[in-house]
Amino acid sequence: MTRSSTQIAEDRMRAITSALAIFFILTSSFHFFRMLLPDVLGPQSHFVQTHLVHSPPLSSIRLPGGQLHIDESYPKRPVLIYGLHLLPGFLWLALAPFQFNYRLRNKQRALHRASGYVFFSLSALLALSGFTMIAVRFSYSHPDRWTLLFGLLPTFDVALTILGVLFAFPLVLALRGALKRNFDLHRLWVIVHVGVGLTIPYQRVFMYTQFSLSNILSRWAPDLFERVVGLPSEWARQHRTAIGERELAAFAITGYLGMLAASATTAFVLHPIMTSKRAKSV
Repeated sequence: MTRSSTQIAEDRMRAITSALAIFFILTSSFHFFRMLLPDVLGPQSHFVQTHLVHSPPLSSIRLPGGQLHIDESYPKRPVLIYGLHLLPGFLWLALAPFQFNYRLRNKQRALHRASGYVFFSLSALLALSGFTMIAVRFSYSHPDRWTLLFGLLPTFDVALTILGVLFAFPLVLALRGALKRNFDLHRLWVIVHVGVGLTIPYQRVFMYTQFSLSNILSRWAPDLFERVVGLPSEWARQHRTAIGERELAAFAITGYLGMLAASATTAFVLHPIMTSKRAKSV
């Protein structure tokens, strides 16, 4: 059976979101387990101090004071971060592949409609909680919003603001298309909406790649590490401010790399639809 251009696009997006969902859930579960270690082993235990608090530069997300961001910030607003953002994010990414399963949609329209209501509700909650995190200065971002690359690149807060707007705009258009029963337009904007939302899973790919490279280079090529990063390959108290600044900057840069990857993914997924439209217009 020949697939339409929209079905080809949906198959592409379903495969990509499925792979990223598995990666994101596994790494986030590891991250959560890592957060529990200080409570299980004790904050001063050798393992916690060596592998979490005093891990090599660019292998964690620390504040300029040397504290881990998750230890310093997460306990202050647990409802916002866990209940209104992290958990909805898990569910949103887990549901995303099913929104592009046209075989299931054709057989179970009521199920697709119900899951769509849940999916778009989660999207709205993620957008609102994300903007709230920016407003209360809760995200892992430098207080000076224009501090990267000599003031040319804004920090993670600005990236989140841009992402929030780009995330919400196609959501509204997708809902408008569904309400007007223009389902071709609806599916097009759902693809764009999910494509924008993939920024954060992609950011995690780049972030964990950075963590891995930092650990590998600091251990096996410390001289190269010091030349590239401009810091000793081992954590040192006198360098904790510089380490925190570098990690804040690196986190923001991985966010922008995530945006680029999400944009490229969206263009790749939409290519069959755009090609088909151009062919029909000739």
